[in-house]
Amino acid sequence: MTGRSRPPTRRGLARPHTNEHRPPAATVPSTPHRPPPQPGLTAAGGVRFGGTPATTFSVVSDTQILAVSPPGTGTVDVMVLSASGGASSTSQADQFAYIPAPAVTAITPNTGPPAGGTTVTMTGARFSGASAVSFGTAAAGSFNVVSDSQMTAVSPPGTAGATVDILVTTAGGVSAPGQASRFTYAGSPTPGTPGTAGGGTATPTATTARPRG
Repeated sequence: MTGRSRPPTRRGLARPHTNEHRPPAATVPSTPHRPPPQPGLTAAGGVRFGGTPATTFSVVSDTQILAVSPPGTGTVDVMVLSASGGASSTSQADQFAYIPAPAVTAITPNTGPPAGGTTVTMTGARFSGASAVSFGTAAAGSFNVVSDSQMTAVSPPGTAGATVDILVTTAGGVSAPGQASRFTYAGSPTPGTPGTAGGGTATPTATTARPRG
């Protein structure tokens, strides 16, 4: 009996490889961390210049405040206070410098006629930027800043015998009155008129009555 022949078997041949398409793993975009919003300048509870509270302040917006500086000297940090009492951090950007007031240390001459018109040379400090000069309460006829330590001013009319302080005004304030800045209008005070022209005092004159013989 003759059987059917089988086809020869191929040995050693690799099985066909099937490339399966696998979709890439889905990526989830990361969300940046955003801290909760912090209150800005609108929540300000005060403003301080160094250790002194501002005279007044007003909040313009969440990024701007207007504040009026209190009296002070030197350079200080301006700090914004929160409603809970905390203060803003300090840095060079928040420093505020007080401009010192001018000072008059000598004047030449220190006397002049009541009619005014005397040119007085003043020596001192911090005259730059002077905006006004007065003899007592009367404005100088004119003035000129020669340098930061010297200026001239023309005396206005005044009262005979009156002594007044020459005062210089700058952005830093008004010079302090004192013996070195006093100017006297020559002559004797007229009876019945004040003895000053805005600052200082005048020495009254005494009259002695002669008895009749």
